[in-house]
Amino acid sequence: MAIPTSQRLADSMVKEFIAHDDVKNSIYLFLRTAETRAGTLVPYTYLGRLRYLSHDRDRQQPVYFTWQIQDRRLPEEIRARIYLRYESEPLVPAYVESRNTLVEVAVPTSSARQVGLKTAEYIARPQHDYAEQDARNRRLGLAGEEAVLQREKATLRAAGRNDLAEMVTHVAKVEGDGAGYDIKSYTLNGEQTFIEVKTTRGGVQTPFYLSRLEAGFSREHADCYYLYRVFEFDEGASSGKYFVTKGDLSVNFCLEPLQYKVVLATSQPPGDFSALR
Repeated sequence: MAIPTSQRLADSMVKEFIAHDDVKNSIYLFLRTAETRAGTLVPYTYLGRLRYLSHDRDRQQPVYFTWQIQDRRLPEEIRARIYLRYESEPLVPAYVESRNTLVEVAVPTSSARQVGLKTAEYIARPQHDYAEQDARNRRLGLAGEEAVLQREKATLRAAGRNDLAEMVTHVAKVEGDGAGYDIKSYTLNGEQTFIEVKTTRGGVQTPFYLSRLEAGFSREHADCYYLYRVFEFDEGASSGKYFVTKGDLSVNFCLEPLQYKVVLATSQPPGDFSALR
C-alpha cells in the first residue's frame, strides 16, 4: 500500500503508521476501486483491521507499507466486485534427508520489527504474518520440537550421559498440550528441565503466541524452565537457528493480551436486557 504522493517518512502520520501497535489501537481499511458503474464510483468496501508488517525505508512520496488484514476472508462475490485476489499460500519445502542442523545464536537484545526494509529487500521479500501462520501450523511446531528433542539427546550423549539421553521425553507428543511445556530434559548433573519450543519459518524478531497455561508454568518453574525459540526453520531439512532463555517468560518477554474468555455475568439472568433500556 502506498501512502499519498505528498507524504514523506518524516511526516507525523507516517511515523504513527510505522510505530503502529495493533494491540493498543486499530487501523481500518476501506477500499474503493477506480471502476465506475453508470458514471458512479463503486462504493467503499470495508476489508478489516490492519496489522503493520513492514515498510520501505528508502522510498517516499509515496511511502510504501505492507499490512496484514486481520479479521476475515472476504466472500468471493465481494472480491470479484472490487477486483481483489489473494496470493497463493507459500509452498511447503520439498522433503530432503534430515540433517538436524540447529545453530544456536545469542538472545536478541531488542525488537527491530518497525525498522523497515531497504527497497530491494522490500520488493523481493514476501511479507507474511508468520506469527499467525505458525499458530495454525501444528506440523511446523512438532517438527521444531523434534529437532530440539534430538539436539538435547545428542548433547547428553556427547557428554557421556547416555542414561539421561534415554530419559528425555517429548511430553507434548505423549501427553498432549496440557502440560505447559513440550520437552522434559536434563542437565549434565541430572537435574530435570522443562523446555517449551516455539518455531517459525520467519526471522528472529517474529512474535509468537503463548497460552496462559504456558506462561503460568514458566512462572511457577522459573528455575528449571527454558524457552527454545527456533527461527528460519526448514521443516524438511530439520535445520535452522535458535536462541534459549531461562525462567519466567513474563520477565524475558513483553506479553501482550490479545483476547478474553467471556462468560455470562451471574448478576443478570439470561434474557434480561432491562439494564439496556
